[in-house]
Amino acid sequence: DPRSVASKILKLNLGNFNIVQAGVFVAICSTILTYIFLRILAGNISDDNLSENLVLDELLTYMTGIQPIYFTANQILQMLLFASIITLGGKLFNGSGKFFEAFICIIWVEFILLIIKLLQIILLPFSLIFSFLVLVPGVLWSLWAFASMAAAIHGFHSTLLTLCGGLGLSLLVFTILNILF
Repeated sequence: DPRSVASKILKLNLGNFNIVQAGVFVAICSTILTYIFLRILAGNISDDNLSENLVLDELLTYMTGIQPIYFTANQILQMLLFASIITLGGKLFNGSGKFFEAFICIIWVEFILLIIKLLQIILLPFSLIFSFLVLVPGVLWSLWAFASMAAAIHGFHSTLLTLCGGLGLSLLVFTILNILF
């Protein structure tokens, strides 16, 4: 239950520096697993299939060409952005959550998603389809977990309303960022 986990994590009273270190650790682990996944994926796809599917070929070439430090920085920036959205979005609705509370909760969800990435890597040599199907419940669970934890840190009662507000606010923020950049 993400709400109870959020309460337990917040009771640990981790310092901000420790939270940042945890975020960097999770981002580095995510980058490593992503590169392992891409290498296995590239090794399991024949050259004939790649030459027939230019989009997949270009995507794999692009993804494997990105320096790991940029992947890691991107992961950290995403976590910081989501923590900001959760914090500021909650404040808009009179929530009491703080930035580092949101950040540590996001780090926990991202850590659980690392387990899903690991499962993908294990499944990839056996079935490409099952490896990608693992993503669906992972994405759905993460949305619910983010909403549950945001509700917990802000003191909101309804996870569903928190989810709807969070999705709406995220859509607005990403639309604005898309327009600006």
